[in-house]
Amino acid sequence: MKLKNSLGTALCATLLLVSASVFGETIPKICYDTVDNTQFCTTDNLGKVQVFVYNGGWCPPCNQEMSELPAVYQQFVGKDVVFASLSGEGYQRYTKPDQTFLKSWKAKHKIPFVVAGKYKDFGQSFQSPGTIPFSVIVDKKGNVAARGLDASQIAAKVNQLLKQDAE
Repeated sequence: MKLKNSLGTALCATLLLVSASVFGETIPKICYDTVDNTQFCTTDNLGKVQVFVYNGGWCPPCNQEMSELPAVYQQFVGKDVVFASLSGEGYQRYTKPDQTFLKSWKAKHKIPFVVAGKYKDFGQSFQSPGTIPFSVIVDKKGNVAARGLDASQIAAKVNQLLKQDAE
């Protein structure tokens, strides 16, 4: 029993350390190739709330999440909010998210926001647990405010951040 408690305490301490090293820290500059053959960088939109959703075309939960996000995005049109679908792989495992994939992904899900990709980047810089889809929400100051939320939780967090800025 003592071993389980020690292990549990160590695990909790590790999780707290990981959380402390992610939340509230300024985001790194990471650039992705967009569907428009330009670059989208994580630090280009400081001063706005940012929502990054990491995914892969082959991933059924990613496809489900991406089918829901355009409706969430529509709630924030005209506000200081940027959404980005960031793909680490195409429709097949271990394939690069090239222009053909990015254009197809954008059309398939009717995505009205940034669509970009970087091979094998699934949010590791934001301490992704290694599963996708994986979301990161960044406040206007460029600090990680939340991660790992699904489409149904993203709107609430973005609204909370916009409300805090208005106060």
